[in-house]
Amino acid sequence: MVTHRQLRALVCGSGIIAVVLFPMIGQAAPALRPDMVRSLEAMQQRLSEGDTANVASRSKSAAERLEGGNASDRWARALFLQLAATAEARMGNDAKAADLFATARGIDGVEAAQRLQWLNHEARLRLRAGQSERGSELLDRWLSQAGGQAGAEDYWLMAQSLASQSQWQAAASWVDRARRDDASTTDERLGLAASVYQRAGRNDAAFAILDQLLSGGSNNPDAWRRAAALAQRLGDTGRAAALWDAAWRQGVLATQDDLRQLVKLHMAGVPRREQQNIWKRH
Repeated sequence: MVTHRQLRALVCGSGIIAVVLFPMIGQAAPALRPDMVRSLEAMQQRLSEGDTANVASRSKSAAERLEGGNASDRWARALFLQLAATAEARMGNDAKAADLFATARGIDGVEAAQRLQWLNHEARLRLRAGQSERGSELLDRWLSQAGGQAGAEDYWLMAQSLASQSQWQAAASWVDRARRDDASTTDERLGLAASVYQRAGRNDAAFAILDQLLSGGSNNPDAWRRAAALAQRLGDTGRAAALWDAAWRQGVLATQDDLRQLVKLHMAGVPRREQQNIWKRH
């Protein structure tokens, strides 16, 4: 099972909300009043200086005052909500930030490209807040609309979010897509892929990935044990024994239980009269 901590680490690692790119306020459509432009720019400056609590409070108050206004006021309100959402996210209030982005993207008159960007932010924040089901739904919606904006990072995130909900078949499909687009997959992601494939019943694919990881000199005993167990499940006892033997010789597997398992694997399928010799060699 993929834990919320692992999922949160992946979302954080993707740089979400670390720096929010704001629309060009002075050039945005519909046009904003000069005093509104100055107010928004002042809030951006305070945010860049780390005054997050003040920015969150004042931006939300400004957004409330602008509710029900004309097209220019609605656009300014959306921008204030974005400022408030960004401030909340930087304070670790992910669920609050997600709600603010949801409100911003629901305002009439916001351009489609901007709605799409805020949908992406909301999805990732909900995942980071532990709202896996809702976050996955929103991320899937964003991926269906993003076109060329989406890439391997997004596919891995979708796979992990589905895995955290034990939706193994769907997660495996996103792993397939992520691997096709990721030219430099990390060991951590390969481990995720192996876990997802195994849970989805794709043992051959899981074993191939584990074999790839181990060939790179992994010192993770669990990876060696999983690979050997998968080889056994696939009916290749000889391969399982070879993997266990390699891990034993490298010192990755070193307990008495590991030794007993190594001997058992070597003895599998061996005539009884030869089994004593195997015990003596180990």
